[in-house]
Amino acid sequence: MTTLPDSAPPTPIVPWLEGPGHPDIREWLAGPRSRRSELARLARIFAEFLRGFRARQCVAPCVTMVGPARVAADVPQYTLARPIG
Repeated sequence: MTTLPDSAPPTPIVPWLEGPGHPDIREWLAGPRSRRSELARLARIFAEFLRGFRARQCVAPCVTMVGPARVAADVPQYTLARPIG
């Protein structure tokens, strides 16, 4: 006969909803919303992109570097990226 171990406390289905987090993330993870609120959220996100693109069009040609903020100086990619930056 198989014995079951002492039962552990139940794990939440979505554990990251139990702790603190950004309200937008918590709202998104909570599940579907009404179509009107989804449309409003989409409009806010689109407006953020639009503001970013409008700000960017006033800048001369440039390069955007995306990656970790803290990389050791002895990493080969850091040495190659330094002249570009």
